[in-house]
Amino acid sequence: MRKIKRRKRIKHLPVKRYILLVILMMVIANAGVAITVRLLTFSQTCFTKAQVAADSRCLYIWDNKVFEKGTRSSPHKGHPCGMDVSSLIPSFHTADMARYLDPNYKGTICPAAPTATVTPRPTLPLSLTPLPPASPTKAIAASATPSPAASLTPTVTIVAATMTPIPTLAVSPTLAIGCQGGRITADCYSVWVQEYSGVVSTKLTDFNADGLVDLVDFEIWRRYQLK
Repeated sequence: MRKIKRRKRIKHLPVKRYILLVILMMVIANAGVAITVRLLTFSQTCFTKAQVAADSRCLYIWDNKVFEKGTRSSPHKGHPCGMDVSSLIPSFHTADMARYLDPNYKGTICPAAPTATVTPRPTLPLSLTPLPPASPTKAIAASATPSPAASLTPTVTIVAATMTPIPTLAVSPTLAIGCQGGRITADCYSVWVQEYSGVVSTKLTDFNADGLVDLVDFEIWRRYQLK
């Protein structure tokens, strides 16, 4: 029974070692992640020198990189915060950057923005041509008393309308040219309408024999009917 218990203990020893190794590796990994997150959280992409000098933290510049050391009330080694310590930093700091510099790294100095060069445009000389001398103007004397405005009297001209006289009819019931059989009857009105409007080309209602069928022929027909 004792031999069996010893064998079981020997088998369990490697498992405990593996568990301890896993725990140790997790601790180291977590520490590395924590350091990386801290550096990324507290580091800025780039600083201007004005930002380094005005920052609430005590920042220093070395090799165009920004590091934090000390506080505003207690600067590192008495050096003013915001200064460039590239010529003052000890050589053993640069030899072991992982120990002295990297934990305090905050960012870099922003590169200076290129300034735009303005090319002046050539100015063209202006040629001014002198104007001819102005001719003296004649002074016009204004009369003190304004002339009265001319009064316009409208003239009305009455033009008498000229009327073409209608020929008088003879009392005889027959004319030189009649409507039907040389006589002017009531039915001649419909014939006059057709001839006057151009529906037919006859001239049976040309009562005054002037070669036209017009309103004069209608007036002759109307008066003849009244008589």
